[in-house]
Amino acid sequence: MPDPSTPDADRTLRVQLDIQLDRQPVRGHLRTETGAEETFVGWLGFVDALQRLRRQQDPNRAGERGKPPTRFG
Repeated sequence: MPDPSTPDADRTLRVQLDIQLDRQPVRGHLRTETGAEETFVGWLGFVDALQRLRRQQDPNRAGERGKPPTRFG
């Protein structure tokens, strides 16, 4: 559970979700209000896509865009 005192606690990432639930594994893509888009395959891919979009939208993490996503944090 996120700590409400952290700077990211009040940030909201709005995305449009297009998902193909009849495929195994599920697949689809996410699009932000600014037009950034990420595709995903599987539920873990979905979470990774959300994390990538979050990093792209967060001005405090601008230097992390080229870094690979971390799995634990």
